[in-house]
Amino acid sequence: MIEISSDLIFGKKVLLRYDLDVPIRNGKVVEDFRLKAGLPTLRLCLENADQVIMMGHIGRPGGREVPELSVEPIYDWLYSQVDLRSHMESGKLKLLENLRFEVGEEACSEAYAREILKRVQDDGEDGGMFYVNEAFAAHHSSASTTILPTFLPHAVGLKFAEEVRVLKDLKENAKRPKVAIIGGKKIEDKYPAVVGLSSFFEHILVGGLLAQEIREKHLEIAENVILGEANDNGIDISDQTTQEFEEKIMESKTVFWAGPVGKYEDPAGNHGNQRLAGKIASLNMDSFICGGDTIAATKGFQDKFTHILVGGGASTEYLVKDTLPTIDVLK
Repeated sequence: MIEISSDLIFGKKVLLRYDLDVPIRNGKVVEDFRLKAGLPTLRLCLENADQVIMMGHIGRPGGREVPELSVEPIYDWLYSQVDLRSHMESGKLKLLENLRFEVGEEACSEAYAREILKRVQDDGEDGGMFYVNEAFAAHHSSASTTILPTFLPHAVGLKFAEEVRVLKDLKENAKRPKVAIIGGKKIEDKYPAVVGLSSFFEHILVGGLLAQEIREKHLEIAENVILGEANDNGIDISDQTTQEFEEKIMESKTVFWAGPVGKYEDPAGNHGNQRLAGKIASLNMDSFICGGDTIAATKGFQDKFTHILVGGGASTEYLVKDTLPTIDVLK
């Protein structure tokens, strides 16, 4: 895995796979941590490349055009960054539409990857092309992340490389005891993480719909996995569970958190997230907060965490498997 440098991209047309999958409401970006995290790589590209073509996905449109999942709010956000505006106006920086509007993206279609390549080849500059992946969170195989880079010289972005280093250090050198908080609702991603992480964390604290599904489906879990209970409104963890989780956190020296334990978009469902974030922030411990939803749910405490990582499911999968499809293809 090669990290981006000015020498690699100088004078090239850079295809920059970016983390665009951020919360958008009423046509506006409402949580921009992922977008900001990639800016050092984007600026390095603009300083050295002839042209930068950004691309990525938002949500799960299922291979059809969904207006509310268009990249227009991302374009507006980029344009609001004063130092990027002139590059956008001149055409040096361009943004492709949501890649998942085409079925070929999630189908990992080689034909679609070649279509992307042809589209940007016909777009102005004649210089050599170079692929950069700055979308650590987009860890599933897709046309733009695991097929397209095989056609071009490639590297990973600065934040991508940092996330790999941080997670590797967490697994190999973190202070014990270690506790993991796993929440959210993507059971296909998170249940394997609960199983895998239980072998090298002292405690796994599970909240959100994930805990409910594991319980309802009678899925097997290790003895060190604690399934949280929902409160009366069903969109947050109960006070008793919150207290139990806090006690486990206080016994630990390292906490890894991927996925909110309540419906953070609703103020009535975010009390548990905020209480746990406050408890972590008050302690002298190493803390790893992972994924866009977790970042949004812990708003107000972010400057107290040791590491904030863009990858949620990507982070847990990397810890369990020591690699990702998007890393394997760039070796």
